Amino acid sequence: MVSTGEGENRGGNGAEKRRVILPSASSEQKALGLAYPGDPTAQRELLTWAGGLDEEEFIRLTQPVVLMEMMSLRGRSANQAISSTEVTSFAINIPNLPGRNHRLVTLPTACKYAACTICDYCSKGKREITGRDIDRADIDRAIEIVRKDNDFYLEDGEYHRQHPEDNVVLIDITAGGSIFNSREVPDEIRQYLWKKIAEYGKEQKAKGRYVAFVTETRVDDLSETTLKEMFAALEGGVDEVEVGYGLERIDPLGQKIMMNKMMPPDWEERVKLLKNPEINRGIDVVGAAHVMLTVPGETDAEGVEYASQSIRELIDKGLCDTVVLMATNKKAATVPGVIESELPSIFTLAETLKRLRELGERAGNPDKYLREVLVRGFAGIAEEIAPEKVKYMKAGCNACRPVEELLKDWRPEDYSKLIELISQTNCQDKADWEAEILQEPQYSRQQRIALILDYLAKTYWKMSLKDAVEAFGDINLHPQFKNE
Repeated sequence: MVSTGEGENRGGNGAEKRRVILPSASSEQKALGLAYPGDPTAQRELLTWAGGLDEEEFIRLTQPVVLMEMMSLRGRSANQAISSTEVTSFAINIPNLPGRNHRLVTLPTACKYAACTICDYCSKGKREITGRDIDRADIDRAIEIVRKDNDFYLEDGEYHRQHPEDNVVLIDITAGGSIFNSREVPDEIRQYLWKKIAEYGKEQKAKGRYVAFVTETRVDDLSETTLKEMFAALEGGVDEVEVGYGLERIDPLGQKIMMNKMMPPDWEERVKLLKNPEINRGIDVVGAAHVMLTVPGETDAEGVEYASQSIRELIDKGLCDTVVLMATNKKAATVPGVIESELPSIFTLAETLKRLRELGERAGNPDKYLREVLVRGFAGIAEEIAPEKVKYMKAGCNACRPVEELLKDWRPEDYSKLIELISQTNCQDKADWEAEILQEPQYSRQQRIALILDYLAKTYWKMSLKDAVEAFGDINLHPQFKNE
């Protein structure tokens, strides 16, 4: 996708003061110039070094650097994180229930891991939490929001009159990072949450309604003990539990370095605990894997390829029931925000859906992968919290608007309509995307991520990536996250 491009500012004292990277030709050249103003020898040495390492060795050497860079980034950007000291909520559309949204309620905690490159539910002053210790009043407030939201749709009202068949009660409550993490949600508070959900659920089930509880966790917090506690407490109060978990990518470079999503070596076994009948007590369980479309340092063409392959592998291995496909957040407390990387095009999202359809056709079932995908975070998410900070996709022109609107409320059954709308769209944005998607980048994905890490090392520590590898290579990562 990236051309070498003539006439770009390649560095020197006149290098444009702009953050790095990709996937456009101009940003690649600016990245090189910004990382090594006036020093082409050092530039070549970095690219040669990064290009000469196999992927496993590159990950081993740079993973401690990424972790330290994220701690430095978060220390400077914490005041711009969207973590709140109050219970917050925002509306999410429900694809199979047109006209109905539901409230995703977030408890006032911030992620204790706080090191993913693409998320700003983060820390203050390196690893300290931005929020506060939550209490029972926060749980009561969360249940109140859920009750009010369900009553709005299921009691007397316009939606209820138009959809009297809808009897689904949705309880979507999560923490800033992980609902099962005891540093974020203390055990006593989490048990109180289960109790209040069960009470509310039993009340709704008595009215003949179907009750679904939705939450999110980091995979490393999934354990037999925490899951048994939850399912035992919720038994009789809910019909279904959906647990979302951010895998983001399956490929090691994308997951471990581009996203800094350190995963325990046994993550697949942890995910499979959800389906263990001895644990879930017969409650229907939906595993929802989160996958990112594009990640820092990646072209849109690579994003389509790696995201679709990740989705196929997750579904084929039975590691999820549904996939939440999201765009990388571009916010102040994220790497995409710091380096001002380009957001993916709506046509990149459409191309990914098309690729999934093709993969299904090869497997003998065109809808095998496409039907399991939910599109989230590309538009309309979290504007109520911080509209000026939440950026997901590159804005299109008026001619692109019908495609954008269809993707905003994406449903798999709209695939044919999507293809038709794209074929009818003729604009400069589409022409530019079609030209870029066919171009090959000048440098490998590994070399491009090295440029990002080098830029961040210079920004925060005034040292090169190679110097940072030497300085931080002996850092003892948490044993459960070590590469094996």
